[in-house]
Amino acid sequence: MLSIHERNYLENNDNYSKSYSYVLEHRIKKKLQQFYRLELSLIEQSPNLTEFHKNLTENNKLRTGSEPVTFTLPM
Repeated sequence: MLSIHERNYLENNDNYSKSYSYVLEHRIKKKLQQFYRLELSLIEQSPNLTEFHKNLTENNKLRTGSEPVTFTLPM
């Protein structure tokens, strides 16, 4: 998950110094790399989360829109 500062930076990076911007970008890239290398494959392999992943994506692209995807864990 991104921190509050990382999310704010992505929304509007004009308020940050050059050095702090570099730090935030590095943190964000590191988190994204970890997600794509480790966590996404685990999500895709899990039968319970595969449907959720399919609902999040359309044609291998992240779904965009105003309505959130709903998902419930099986009991």
